[in-house]
Amino acid sequence: MDKVQLYIRELFSGRLWHRAIRRFGKDRGSIFTSIYKSRYWTQNDAGESVSGEGSSIAYTAKAREAIESVVREFGIRSMLDAPCGDFNWMRLIHLEGVDYTGADIVKPLIDRNNKEFGSSQRRFIHLDIVEKVCEPVDLILCRDCVQHLTNAEAMSIIRNFSKSGSKYLLMTMSPRMTSNSDMPKAGGFRALNLFLPPFNLPKPEREYAEVVHENPSLDKTLGLWMLPLSAGG
Repeated sequence: MDKVQLYIRELFSGRLWHRAIRRFGKDRGSIFTSIYKSRYWTQNDAGESVSGEGSSIAYTAKAREAIESVVREFGIRSMLDAPCGDFNWMRLIHLEGVDYTGADIVKPLIDRNNKEFGSSQRRFIHLDIVEKVCEPVDLILCRDCVQHLTNAEAMSIIRNFSKSGSKYLLMTMSPRMTSNSDMPKAGGFRALNLFLPPFNLPKPEREYAEVVHENPSLDKTLGLWMLPLSAGG
């Protein structure tokens, strides 16, 4: 696990990120589509997931446990997974009786997911959650997303989720961080503590530790909030 975490931190260092932005483009769609097509988040061609090591089966064990727990405890019958990535690990979660919608800004990835994994209770849609309000569902899962976006984009996502009429939001955060930095463009990475400015979210209904590390920036927790939320309030 430490090897994976150190790799992720190195991958998203300032030097590599700025080089990637110059290579991939300026808008969110172009950046993340180029990351997908180039396998930039994969160590090599044999990598398990084009969505990166954070979407590997081994790395997501705690996340899968947390999602199944939320589905059982809160009687979830409909779910939006945004961003859904390549569906590498989510396909292992038991979601019987749950209508699942995976959303992502990368259109080729959505087309691939629908072809390989689509079913009567599972669909994938092309959606920029920074710009669009989603349809109401019982649970929105937003794992490993806002950490790759600017603070303004992250705030827009939380507001759009709140406007959707959905019931719950399960979102990644790093609660031991003592401040939040920003980025000029999407596509990089930094840990975010959603309790602190500019987000100022309240304490969640539940917190599920996904990764525990002595370095707060490598901590990862899934927080479950009731919607709507007042981001920045």
